[in-house]
Amino acid sequence: MILELATVVGLAQQCAPSVAVETLVSVVHTESHFNPYAIGVNAKGVAAPHPSDRVSAAAAARSLIARGYNIDLGLGQINSANLRWLGLSVDDAFDPCRNLAAAARVLASNYLNVVRSSPSTEVAIATAMSMYNTGSRSRGFGNGYVGRVYASSSVVVPAIRRQAIPEPAALPAPVKPEPTVAQPSAEVRSPRVQEAWDTTAGPQTASLMVFGGASNSSPKGQSE
Repeated sequence: MILELATVVGLAQQCAPSVAVETLVSVVHTESHFNPYAIGVNAKGVAAPHPSDRVSAAAAARSLIARGYNIDLGLGQINSANLRWLGLSVDDAFDPCRNLAAAARVLASNYLNVVRSSPSTEVAIATAMSMYNTGSRSRGFGNGYVGRVYASSSVVVPAIRRQAIPEPAALPAPVKPEPTVAQPSAEVRSPRVQEAWDTTAGPQTASLMVFGGASNSSPKGQSE
């Protein structure tokens, strides 16, 4: 099952308002391609299951955990080792809203841990993503994860911005104007949609990529 972009955006706005929608949705697209029942197994040679519903996803995840496997669950691929501190059950991890809230919490915690020592907000955000994937400030760059998130953003963010532009209303048939004396008027410019990935959110969403209560973070998953 793959969720539509508009659905994921709406859930992100509702369930994880502390993180800019563009940032969180780009991370989630990289992690699961919007599959709320995705399961990743952090072990070589072990095939990941492909459940089609929440019940079968939870059952498959419990079976893998019981057999000692470290796995990633749901939209944001929350690591099984982090379920307890995030306050999630296995079943909760396959609830899109709770999963996105947990993913935002991990990102926010990572960001708050590095922002003061980072030379810029952009570097802090990228480092938080590296930590989200590996628990390391650097390994997520080395394994290509941060680059993949930015690649996802180049597709996801313009699509989000296009959805935010309302469709023009139907115009009435033109009426022949009466002769008038021309008046000077200011130049009218159409707003231009910024296609670059703006990692800060506008006031309608969140004040920055991540703001939230600090907590003891651990990686979303193991290094890949």
